[in-house]
Amino acid sequence: MPFPAVFMPSRIASAWKIRTRRCVQIKKKREIKGKVYPSHLQVRKKIFIIDKTAGAFYLQKDLCLWNRRNIVMGRTYVMSDIHGMAHLLEEMLGRIGFSPEDCLYILGDLIDRGPDPAGVLDLVMGKENITVLTGNHEDAFASWYESEADKVGNPYYYNTYEVLMDSRKTEEKLPEYVRFVKGLPLYKKVKLDGICYLLAHASTEEALRVWKRRDPFIWDSSMVDRQRGIPGYVSIVGHVPTFIIRGYPHEPATIWRSPDGRLIDVDCGAVFPVMGGRLGCLCLETGEEFYVQDKRL
Repeated sequence: MPFPAVFMPSRIASAWKIRTRRCVQIKKKREIKGKVYPSHLQVRKKIFIIDKTAGAFYLQKDLCLWNRRNIVMGRTYVMSDIHGMAHLLEEMLGRIGFSPEDCLYILGDLIDRGPDPAGVLDLVMGKENITVLTGNHEDAFASWYESEADKVGNPYYYNTYEVLMDSRKTEEKLPEYVRFVKGLPLYKKVKLDGICYLLAHASTEEALRVWKRRDPFIWDSSMVDRQRGIPGYVSIVGHVPTFIIRGYPHEPATIWRSPDGRLIDVDCGAVFPVMGGRLGCLCLETGEEFYVQDKRL
């Protein structure tokens, strides 16, 4: 062997399904060629040979100690109510350094009001590490589109349909967009570092009930009105811009937390920059908050 081995427990090697003496080159941080490593592993640029049978970890070019603390897990982010502001979503993904190892939850309302709903949909559709929940605007648009009502005599209240029909490219993709928004889940449970998070567009209370109604998940703002969460959980919602909760303070909007710490509103009103609205994003592991604002006023 070119260098002494740094041994790793064989059970870890087996759990990761490491192939015998497979060579992998890592070109840059967070980008791994081959499927030897778990998707969340980030390491420096090196060439490795891994021997499953010996449980050994060899470095062909350089030697460093095997240390689990050197493994950097991907981050989990939450945002909501992008409302057709595709340029803000792109900017935010760059701001947080979003990578394939990370996970993003968007709590609905991708469309309506903003200028580029197709751009937002194209950014999130088909991405395995982006989970979108349904919001009241997706629900309303899909219901209107599939109704028997005359599309000319009974136009959609917001701008999404009109914007999508303005371009041949987006017009052709309209059925695909509708299928996507129709298939979005109402809520998600996420357990992280011993904390159980409930994610939904407007309210998470229905998630704990046996018979779940659809409307409260996407319309009910009573949790924010009461400013209380659910004991034993941290609920994260959108739907109500945080500058409304704070009484229109005429300053940049920020993510809001209830006094009991069990309710978080991440809708910072991205589509309302004149009222201090911004696109907010919360990292669940670190509690960091990130913001981008539309400067095209």
